Amino acid sequence: MTRVLYSAAFASGSTQLSAQAKSGIEKALVGLANQPTIILDAYADPAGEEGLNMALTTARAEVVREHMISLGYPLHKLLSRARGERQFERPNLEKQAPPSRRVELVALE
Repeated sequence: MTRVLYSAAFASGSTQLSAQAKSGIEKALVGLANQPTIILDAYADPAGEEGLNMALTTARAEVVREHMISLGYPLHKLLSRARGERQFERPNLEKQAPPSRRVELVALE
């Protein structure tokens, strides 16, 4: 079973973590010392070129990973998956929640 702990949103074309995303990641990590693995699932919206979207999702997952490591989360407990736009789950861009351009922290339970 999996559980989404937090979804960090990104601006279009950006790999910068907002202050809100950093805070959300920090809150999500409280009490996760015994969590065996967290997967960082990175997504892009369908706008733009597919290759660029894959590069963005890879870079976004890396930024989140580096932030988690800076907070003391063990590297060996982190896995990343760049989903790009092929795994796009929210086709209605006007009413989506969470945003398409995101990295989800997913716990394996």
